[in-house]
Order: sequence, then C-alpha cells, then structure tokens
Amino acid sequence: MASTPIPASVLEQHPHWVLAIKRGLLNKQQIDEALAVHQSVAKLGVKKTLDEILVQKKYITPEQLRQLMEEMKPA
Repeated sequence: MASTPIPASVLEQHPHWVLAIKRGLLNKQQIDEALAVHQSVAKLGVKKTLDEILVQKKYITPEQLRQLMEEMKPA
C-alpha cells in the first residue's frame, strides 16, 4: 500500500518540519501520528499544538524545535 504524502497545507503551516525531515529529525510516520493525536485531543476539547505533541511524544526535543524555528525566521 502506497504511503500518502503529508498534506501540503500542513507543511505550509509548519515549514520547519520540512527542514526537520531533511535532517532526519522527524519522519512522515511521526508527523502522521502527531496529526492523529491532534485530531483526537481536539475532539475532547484539548488544545495542543502539533509541535507540542511532537515534543511530548519525544520525537523531537524542545531545543531541536527551537533551533528549527530560529532557522526559519526571515533574515
């Protein structure tokens, strides 16, 4: 079964994930899992960002996330 790509709209909202994937810090499966958790907790009224979920699941460290976000800032 072919793997579906991460929706472009999601990557547009989280361009730092593209950089994280290129560097091997995250993979599609981890992002898919975070998206599923995000949808599940949202149905329960819990507001968590996808980045918070990735950190909570220990897929990426807070420091790695901070560095990626810093690199994505316009010069």
